[in-house]
Amino acid sequence: MSTDPLDRYQSMMHDTHVPAHLSDQVLEQARVRLVSDKAESAAASCGARETGASRSPLPSIPAPAREATASPMFSVKRSRMKGFALAACTVLALGLGGTAIALGLPGLVGNGEAEMAATPSFADLFGLKVAEAAEIGQSVELSADESGITFAGTGGYNMRFSMNLTCNGEGIKHLAYTINGGDVSFMSLDMSQDALHPDMESPERFEVDYDNQNPEGLHREILVNMADPAMMELSQQMAELSEQRSATEDPDKRAAIEAQWRELNARDIELNNAYYKEVMDNPENNNAWITSKVTAAAQKLANATLSITATFTDGTTTTKNYRIAPVDGFEEKFLAYQTIMMMPDHDEADPALTTPLFTITEVA
Repeated sequence: MSTDPLDRYQSMMHDTHVPAHLSDQVLEQARVRLVSDKAESAAASCGARETGASRSPLPSIPAPAREATASPMFSVKRSRMKGFALAACTVLALGLGGTAIALGLPGLVGNGEAEMAATPSFADLFGLKVAEAAEIGQSVELSADESGITFAGTGGYNMRFSMNLTCNGEGIKHLAYTINGGDVSFMSLDMSQDALHPDMESPERFEVDYDNQNPEGLHREILVNMADPAMMELSQQMAELSEQRSATEDPDKRAAIEAQWRELNARDIELNNAYYKEVMDNPENNNAWITSKVTAAAQKLANATLSITATFTDGTTTTKNYRIAPVDGFEEKFLAYQTIMMMPDHDEADPALTTPLFTITEVA
């Protein structure tokens, strides 16, 4: 097996994650069942406990509403039920009330008059798949494979991380991803047309349709740039001079521009050699050098915020924010990972390769 992380693209490309969700038909049947239950049955069950008290008929149940600015209440696997009011009638609470909570429908309250309890909308059931079991503020470990997050290698001065960015939810039409943090961005490789020369982009934002989150042939990563800021500035200046040279016909002006470019290029080479000096002087310490760079990149990633905005079929939106951080003892664990990974014919089930290296936390 090749140890070059770039050679691992092909295997990662085939791993698509299709979110499981309830069908509209099932939800509709549940709503019809709730509405069609007779008010007289509910009144009779409670009437046995209330002597001389008259009961009003059970009110009709409106469709669940979304609020674009509502704070998240819980994700698909969460259990935040404290905000729900229980129905006065025990039979009604255990029967219809339980179904209403499970489907995210309004709660049923009957105590002489109808009251609607605070309930979650489908917007609250939306979230990043890898973090859906966590409460807000609770960190969960990300699997060290394509279902979570893996180190995908280096690219120039970038440390590359391949992460499962699939979302789950109901009634979602569109998803927009942004990442805000110093030197952190996305990268996309579109290999659908030409696998040998894929189109590459490095945006801070990208958008996908909910029903086609992982198109075949498209691979996305999170990049963390580890270059010295002076190197980035030099690169920008050299690019501008190249454009000026192309647009200049005057030989003297062109020669002056070329002289400036060569001066900047010499400085860029010095900084580049300084960046790689340790590993060039001591090639046997390659694993330790990579580990130091990736550890620093993990700290930069921890300071960034990954935000995902869902647009629902009714036009409303909601946003979830996440932080990705290295686990305790990251440097030691990653060095063990890198050491095993670089061994020919290594065992993919080796604990050093399967130990989680990152956590994810949903933040307000």
